[in-house]
Formats: sequence, structure tokens, C-alpha cells
Amino acid sequence: WNCSLINPNTKEVYGEMILNRGTREAAFVHAISSAGIAYRITRDCSKGLIDKCGCDLSALKRTDQFNWNGCSDNVRYGVAVSRAFADAAERGKNQTLERKIMNLHNNNAGRQ
Repeated sequence: WNCSLINPNTKEVYGEMILNRGTREAAFVHAISSAGIAYRITRDCSKGLIDKCGCDLSALKRTDQFNWNGCSDNVRYGVAVSRAFADAAERGKNQTLERKIMNLHNNNAGRQ
């Protein structure tokens, strides 16, 4: 596959060629990566694969006639881990304040 976006040294698909520019493509990569982290952590949490979290118990507190007995996805935990992981990477980079704010915004957009 002859893709000029792949870095021949690191084999990264989304490396400096995309992420170091303030483009729509970079915004999409930030958003989809942040969303992917939140989704995966949420699903693994619900499956019991992560020790530090569990089911979202808020569904059990409902007072209507429907009685939920399953394990609700703990989306709050997934979003919190995504925020801690993806956003921490932005804070450590040597880039302008505007770029950091933009990337943090795009990360947050992915978690919505």
C-alpha cells in the first residue's frame, strides 16, 4: 500500500504528517481517538475486565415500573479515563496555547 502519510521510520499512520497541523483531519483523529478510548474502557468495564470500575448503578435507582437487572455501561468512568489519558498527552507537548486548546476541544468533542 503506497500511502505517503505513513512515516517510513516509525510506520505511524497518524504521525507528524497529520497531527502537527491544525487541519480538519487532525481534529477528526483527535476526536475519534478520544472517543475510542472512552468506548473501549466503558465496554471493558461493563464486561468486568477492569478491576477499578464496575457497572453504572444509576439505572437501578429508577422508580418507574421497569426493573433493570443487567450491567449498565459505566460511561462516566470511560469518559474520565479518556480525559485523563488523551488530554494529558496534550498538556505535555511543546505547542502553542491555541493548539493545545484546539486539541483539547477536539478530544472533548469525541467524548460527547
